[in-house]
Amino acid sequence: MFDTTRNAWSAVYLNFGDFSEAARAVQVPLAHKPVGDAVAPQVFFFRPHDKWYLISQWGAKYSTNPDIANPDGWTAPKPLLSGGLVVTMLLWAIVLFVPGVGGAALVALLIAVGLASGAFILTFAFAKESVPAHLGGTASGIANMGVMLGGMIMQPLVGFILDRHWTGALVEGVRVYDLEAYRWGFAAMLAWGALSAALLRAAKETFCRPAASRV
Repeated sequence: MFDTTRNAWSAVYLNFGDFSEAARAVQVPLAHKPVGDAVAPQVFFFRPHDKWYLISQWGAKYSTNPDIANPDGWTAPKPLLSGGLVVTMLLWAIVLFVPGVGGAALVALLIAVGLASGAFILTFAFAKESVPAHLGGTASGIANMGVMLGGMIMQPLVGFILDRHWTGALVEGVRVYDLEAYRWGFAAMLAWGALSAALLRAAKETFCRPAASRV
């Protein structure tokens, strides 16, 4: 069992056979383990990796462990939000610049892009916690506008770049773009990701609490 201690805002690990034994179980603090502070820990087993995953809301990070009963087995935490962004950009770079990627490999890469970019959902919690509690709904709405704004900007931008690299080919009066044009067009995703990374570096940790309640 994993839980959060209120006095230190850190996670502890308990091991017992029956819940009636919980009060007598030894609490093992995780703060001094490789996993470090893990507020509001959520643990699940991911069979494809044959590992346990511990997700911490504090810092939006995760750790892995092949043996859940070994508190020392957790890896050093890795960031979810920035990690998802970096992985997304790396996958886009492979799609765009590695020659010969096609067919099933391309489909797999694009699916991986979608999965990695799912880390953006953490921005809603981050936005809500970055303002006083009574402004949480407004902040979440503005964050949602940002998600929609990305699509509004990127679609015409990619189209503009495609037109700039159009070779003049037409099929039944419709413009046809070659692979090079698409590479330049979707390269805008890397620029968008770089902007996101720069903004993320300027962000401050919310510690899972609304702004007014932090000290």
